[in-house]
Amino acid sequence: MPQAISYVRFSSLRQSRGHSLERQEQMIGEWLASHPEYTLSDLQYKDLGKSGYHAKHVKGGGFGKLLEAVQDGAIKSGDVVLVEAIDRTGRMDTVDMLDLLTPILKAGVSIITLDDGNTYNRASVNGSHIYLLMAKIQAAHQYSSALSRRITATYEKRKEQAKAGVAPKRATPVWLTSEGELIERVAEQIRVAFDLYISGVGKSAIAKRMRESGVPELAKATGTAVGRWINNRTAIGEWEVYKLDDSRPTEVIRNAYPPVV
Repeated sequence: MPQAISYVRFSSLRQSRGHSLERQEQMIGEWLASHPEYTLSDLQYKDLGKSGYHAKHVKGGGFGKLLEAVQDGAIKSGDVVLVEAIDRTGRMDTVDMLDLLTPILKAGVSIITLDDGNTYNRASVNGSHIYLLMAKIQAAHQYSSALSRRITATYEKRKEQAKAGVAPKRATPVWLTSEGELIERVAEQIRVAFDLYISGVGKSAIAKRMRESGVPELAKATGTAVGRWINNRTAIGEWEVYKLDDSRPTEVIRNAYPPVV
């Protein structure tokens, strides 16, 4: 019986708090339910919070491991790779994307895009599907390229504002407003959290203390969240620009925000 191999990816860590993963896994489950001639493979690949534009999902990522499995014969002719859309496989330029996908198709493995029900394999791409594939690849790359330019321009503007003493607007930690102003009732508890951590109290215990503080913003605090607070340079008033983007050098801007500790 041929195998169905699932592949899930989203670019931003913020999407992990949304429904992207749940939606993609649901679509894969629905396809499998309607195609009993396939069995779900134990080989399942995920790239959560990895850019398909900068190929982070290939270099040491889940899609890179999927390609290795094709090359090693663990994924073989007749098997299918299930993805939500072709841009989940990557958003690089046309030549790089064709280089990425060609080994899969040459191995006799099909790529099925669940958003439109299309099947890309050697036969279909040798026909009219090549035009559809090229159009989708180019549209995905152009969108990501334009988005990258807009984000870079926005960052540059906010960097200059931060250097001039204006707190930049961005997704801020729980103790700051979106305008970069300190929320004192939350900040008071965050200081307690830092003191407890320095004293050797565990993050889960600190999170419990935060939940019991009566501060609404901390009602759902977790040990993971506490860990993020402890390691966030914003706590000392700094903004670490491009921290999550390996393609750009990180820059630390001091005095961007009021420090909480």
